[in-house]
Amino acid sequence: MHFAVDRYDIRTADAARTVHFFHDTAFGVKNIDSVVITGYTDKTGALVHNQGLSGQRAAAALDWVEAQLRNRDTLRWRFSDSFSWHLLPGGIAPTPELTDSDNRRAEIVIHYHLVPPHPMDTAVAQHRDSTQPTAVISLPINFIVDTPVPTDATRNILPGYVERLRQYASKRMEIDGFCNSLVPLSGPDDPLFKLSVKRAKFMYDYLIDAGFDPAKLTYKGMGNASPVNPDPTTRAEMDANMRVEIKVF
Repeated sequence: MHFAVDRYDIRTADAARTVHFFHDTAFGVKNIDSVVITGYTDKTGALVHNQGLSGQRAAAALDWVEAQLRNRDTLRWRFSDSFSWHLLPGGIAPTPELTDSDNRRAEIVIHYHLVPPHPMDTAVAQHRDSTQPTAVISLPINFIVDTPVPTDATRNILPGYVERLRQYASKRMEIDGFCNSLVPLSGPDDPLFKLSVKRAKFMYDYLIDAGFDPAKLTYKGMGNASPVNPDPTTRAEMDANMRVEIKVF
């Protein structure tokens, strides 16, 4: 969700883009384990003001989410016994490479598991629970072209991303590396596919160095699968395809 300058009210357009998630009729009842909401501001303004404003944005997003979940009986949402809210005033967004309008935001992460509606579906539901991530975090980190070496700007913001990832430290995480290519890759031996593996390995090593449990981390290359921009025409669009995603299970 994004906000206007110095505002923390939820805009109609943002609500419309987000509400479909709560009306998703996907398989089974959704049992919510936790909701993590972090508010952010752009870099304009005093630090104290931004810290307070980011908290107001997180609180506004919380109110909006709660309003959606009040209809959980009809929307097939439930709260787990150990359910918890986490409301975080993030202050200035740790993404200086983004525009001010992108940084004025609230991030909502909902962890849930599926409960099958019928006993005969139990095996299917358990399979989905074990193989489908509860969260996918796309890190807009940039690499030097044709290398697994992050740019200087990326190195400056990585510590902030690592701190945000610590909330998932007890979870299993898969680190996926991506490259940019306008043509299909030839397979695992393709130099660009190998590059995507090396980019994932860079983030894997970085998290281990930051104290994450290597037993809970895996990494793999994804080549140019699922590009953010299928037909990039600018350097920025190409850079966005050269990314790392972290799946939380």
